[in-house]
Amino acid sequence: MQTEYIQVSSKLTPQDWHAANYAHNYSSKKELEQAKMLRDATMDLVGKACERARQNQTDVTKKIDKRLHKVTNWKSEVDKEAQAVAAEMKALSYHINLLENALNATNNPLEIPKKSLSVRRKRTGNDLVRDDVEIQLYTEIELISSVQEALRRTLEQAMDQYRDLESCLKRLHKDSTDKGHAARQDDSAYLTNNSSSLLGYYRHAVEYDPSASSPPEWEAYSTNNITRARNSRSLSENLRRKIQDLLAKSMQQLNIQFNSVQQSLAKRINETTAAKRDLENQIRKVMGEIEAMKDNIEMLEKNLADLQTHLKVNNTRLEHRTYRPNIELCRDKPKHGLVSEYHALNGDINATKRRIQDSRNALERLNNRKWELEQEHNVKTFSLYIDKDQVGRLRKQLDWRPFLQRSSSATMSNGLPGIRDTFCAVNHPTSMRSITTPNKLRLSTPSFSGGLYSGDIMNGSLKHSLDSKMLSLQL
Repeated sequence: MQTEYIQVSSKLTPQDWHAANYAHNYSSKKELEQAKMLRDATMDLVGKACERARQNQTDVTKKIDKRLHKVTNWKSEVDKEAQAVAAEMKALSYHINLLENALNATNNPLEIPKKSLSVRRKRTGNDLVRDDVEIQLYTEIELISSVQEALRRTLEQAMDQYRDLESCLKRLHKDSTDKGHAARQDDSAYLTNNSSSLLGYYRHAVEYDPSASSPPEWEAYSTNNITRARNSRSLSENLRRKIQDLLAKSMQQLNIQFNSVQQSLAKRINETTAAKRDLENQIRKVMGEIEAMKDNIEMLEKNLADLQTHLKVNNTRLEHRTYRPNIELCRDKPKHGLVSEYHALNGDINATKRRIQDSRNALERLNNRKWELEQEHNVKTFSLYIDKDQVGRLRKQLDWRPFLQRSSSATMSNGLPGIRDTFCAVNHPTSMRSITTPNKLRLSTPSFSGGLYSGDIMNGSLKHSLDSKMLSLQL
């Protein structure tokens, strides 16, 4: 069988075959080189990315740690200031209690001089006089009223200052609580790493909150809170010193006025007692004179009776001699003697009668004087009863010792806590504490031993001159 060879026109030449092989070989080498370059670039990228990620995470961890220290330091300063404010609130509460007790202690003493004046108005006669005791009692009333007004005004200032301290304490407490919460969040972020559980993507976490504060605003907030609390504490300390001065000066003035009233009352009692003794002496003398005058009148009446008897004898003799007869009816010496005796007896009798009348008038005047002296003696006795017994008994009830004593509701000890300045400018580099990096920060919300004392709040210049004995206080 004869084989026929067919000529194919599309058949490649050996050159084409070699060229195709070379092209495939060249392309493979090119791809391999590019793949290797890509692998090398990928290894470099992965290495640099991993290193950059580790470095960035380390830097952020350090920043979080530094921030954690800063928040902790600020929280410590805020807590210290809060404790100082709480201690100052406790001290101010003690002084508020002093003011309230002092104000309550003036209520009953104010009624005593008023009652004393009311009792002394019952005096009668010449003793109803505006004496020094009455003037001192009015002075005491005005002094106590002035002290009450000063105490009320200072108490209002103290309560306003207490409320300001309470507001500062609440702001500090909130600031400390927020910083404690932020420190716990930063602590959690500080401890979070690639091997931590519950890792995930969170949308919008990278976005900036428009309400977020800037670092200067953040530091200024705590600085302002501490500064305001410090200023409020300073005002409270000054107010406490003023309260102590007010109480001391008021107590001194009240005691001085009390002694002035007591001295005036004692002097008045001595004067009234002396006047009463003089009246008793005068009454005794008048009574003695009355008895003497009665004896004198009795003696005059007896003398008058004797004179009248002599006159009767004289008249009888004259009558008998008128019956002499005729020439015997002579104006002889006996006649002249009897007539002279008659005129003499008449003169003596008339003089005696006038003397008796004068003596009786004098006796009546003595009796009237005795009655007047006895009435005046009764007035003095009644005045002594009022001043010595009634007013004296009222004055014994006036006691200023409770003025500076605390009421029984106060729970504070006599030793007031010492208040010292705890402010520290934490944002200043020299004030930063050197704190080693903790493995785990254990943070908790601060608890203030002083509390807020909301239950302790209970429901310028003073110039009053009263005869140089009134209170002069400057607040």
